[in-house]
Amino acid sequence: MTNPRPVSCGLDFCSAANLNSCLAYANDSRYDFVCVPLVHPLYKREFISGPAKNRRGPFTRPDLILNSSEWSNLIIGKVSPFINVDSTDPVVRKNSEKTLTQELSLASHFGLSAVWVQVPMENPIRQSYSFRASEESPRVDENPWEWWNTFRAIDRWLGEPVRCLVLPTTLFLTNKKGYPVLSKAHQAIVKKFAALEIQFILTGATRYQSISYYHNYLDFLWKSCQTNGTVEKFARGYEDYLQCPLQPLSDNLESQTYEIFEKDPVKYREYQNAIYEAIKTTVSKLEEERKIIIMVVGAGRGPLVTASLNAGETSPAGNQDLRGGEEPECRDNPGGDSERRLEGLSHGGIVRHEGLESPEKADIIVSELLGSFGDNELSRNDGINIPQSYTSYIAPVQSSKLYNEVKQLKDRDKHPLAHFEALYVVHLQNKYDIAKPRPVFTFTHPNADPVADNSRYETITFPVEQNCSLHGFSGYFTAILYKNIALSIEPSTYSTDMFSWFPLFFPLKVRRNRGDDTREIQKQTKSKENNIYRC
Repeated sequence: MTNPRPVSCGLDFCSAANLNSCLAYANDSRYDFVCVPLVHPLYKREFISGPAKNRRGPFTRPDLILNSSEWSNLIIGKVSPFINVDSTDPVVRKNSEKTLTQELSLASHFGLSAVWVQVPMENPIRQSYSFRASEESPRVDENPWEWWNTFRAIDRWLGEPVRCLVLPTTLFLTNKKGYPVLSKAHQAIVKKFAALEIQFILTGATRYQSISYYHNYLDFLWKSCQTNGTVEKFARGYEDYLQCPLQPLSDNLESQTYEIFEKDPVKYREYQNAIYEAIKTTVSKLEEERKIIIMVVGAGRGPLVTASLNAGETSPAGNQDLRGGEEPECRDNPGGDSERRLEGLSHGGIVRHEGLESPEKADIIVSELLGSFGDNELSRNDGINIPQSYTSYIAPVQSSKLYNEVKQLKDRDKHPLAHFEALYVVHLQNKYDIAKPRPVFTFTHPNADPVADNSRYETITFPVEQNCSLHGFSGYFTAILYKNIALSIEPSTYSTDMFSWFPLFFPLKVRRNRGDDTREIQKQTKSKENNIYRC
């Protein structure tokens, strides 16, 4: 969770004879809203036939007992529990449809922010067997693994737009001090969903002196889920927000963009460590004393130049020649510590890297032209490169939110499905990982192949353990800067506190629904001279 907002809890009432009294009771116990039936549970209407068909008078409370703000912010309406729009009895089904329409219209009239409609979480056919003991019921899973598999299936809801968890009071245990707590398993579920900024609804009779005890515990659990680290501060407000990848080779980035990424506490520290180790290795191989030539490609506003200078000053090399390639706007922007330090080097300077010409070969080439998929801007294949290699990863994901976000993107001059053929940088939160990421392409520099070829073609197969919807694929990368110094956004090897790269999202035009099966994806890159294409 990234947003340090207080916990939001609602209190469920089976009936509300006096709505103002219910609100006062909930407020005294620190609850933020209440859930009440839109119509009294015993007030069943009949629209098709029956004794209540011609009953006169209002069918619920008047809207004047609360003002519009209170209806909107403090009340969640519950539809009548007897509604059964799936009934095989046509009278019951039609009556339920009209009742549901009437109550939803009432909720709209009140201006409620949400309506609680309870739907069965179990297949109706399977559920019906529990009421027909005389007939043979389907096989019941007795294997503990099946129990665990059912419990694990809850994770699929992480890829859906869940906004609230309903917690019955019967779920709570009593700790040694006599207060309600959740089991470790239920705590784990709550913490997973906390990243989605959910709310809670407490339902059922209290088993303690005060109903506020449950709220106090949920508030404690909520605060334990909150993190306020480097990545959380940087990514706040960007959760599940689609962004087009930056293109520093084709577009001139704004100074503000450079400033944001220069605050990354991990990337430049690891680059400096890698450059330091590379200088040590280069010095140990020198047969005669000379300058170490470091070439920085894509230096931006100079943080890689600074890292190279810092590494050179602390390394065994007595002197070094540093050359950096930057964007024209960055080059024309004078000042800065890096530029002043470059002036102290006999051959130091900043040039545009597309036209970079050097009378000597570089000992070390440093570049940060990495994308979230590791290969959208490939560095040169000659010289000693930092990074030395990078590997892209991909994983199938379920995310209704991201799928619908892409679906809503429209441009007048583009095909309606054009946005499904693009890729997006996303701080993934509201998603379910269908399978673990698997490696796709690896690029190594310098390329030791006799004939350098950056073309790649891979087919990756993923096992699918749960019934789910495949909405797209997430993309990650790991980069080996030098020896054992690496940067990674792949979840299992993620570089803690690094925020320079978010994962990629590859949307599918048509979502796939399948389970207990495998999924296959094909990825390909094609090369032509100095250009790389991905499809």
